[in-house]
Amino acid sequence: MQESGKCPNKPLGYETGNSALVCCVRNSWAMSIFLYPPGCATGVVSFIRYYSREWNRQSKFLYPSARPKRYAILPSMTIAQRKQQLRLDMKLLSSTIALEERERNSNEIVRKLSTVGAYVRSDLVLGFVPLPSEPDLAPLYDAALADGKVVALPRCIDDGRMVFHAVGPNWRQQLLKGPWGIPEPILSLDMLGELEQAGAVVVVVPALAFTPHRRRLGRGKGYYDRFLGASNMPNLTSIGVCFDYQIQMELPVDEYDASVDLVVTESAVY
Repeated sequence: MQESGKCPNKPLGYETGNSALVCCVRNSWAMSIFLYPPGCATGVVSFIRYYSREWNRQSKFLYPSARPKRYAILPSMTIAQRKQQLRLDMKLLSSTIALEERERNSNEIVRKLSTVGAYVRSDLVLGFVPLPSEPDLAPLYDAALADGKVVALPRCIDDGRMVFHAVGPNWRQQLLKGPWGIPEPILSLDMLGELEQAGAVVVVVPALAFTPHRRRLGRGKGYYDRFLGASNMPNLTSIGVCFDYQIQMELPVDEYDASVDLVVTESAVY
């Protein structure tokens, strides 16, 4: 016999009240909502809104048909082909992440990164201006400038290298779109010279994916691979930043792919 006041189809964690009982029956096609006895319209509307948000957020994990299509990576593929397929896969997966979730996780990444010893000790922070799918580190740059650190952002130049320009507290107004559509520092800002004399330096590195062993999959242009590979700064620490879903157990890599010293996500430091 069914226990009084209980509903076998209620969502996990939802407790019914004495005045109304809401049962939710869900399947891959629809969610039906039954209310008895009548009344408590405000509570029901709030419940429906909450459950709809959760349904939209979780459905891609509950039902395979709602998940983004994954691109096949075959054993016969070359490393370059496997990289390209994985880039498509990660970009597609990133497109399913809600803006609110991205903002919340970006704030958590900033909180974790700001406690990393190498960052705390640094004199110079080499950051990046994120794409919409990447962690937003703007609060980190604001805090670093307020703490007296030098913050510099990259500009891509024609020979395939990155150069960094020091920015000020109004750095958001000191950017213009570069050749790849990513905002870059304006040319009138001071360009950093020999970084070997800069003291303790942290470079924050974006990626499409990292492994727990700090290997990296970039977007294929090689800017960070060249920068990290050519760097002989003894006091430089490279810190990759990404979201949890971008951590992959394995990545196709070759001898030109640079690793980082640490990786920070919203829930872990590797």
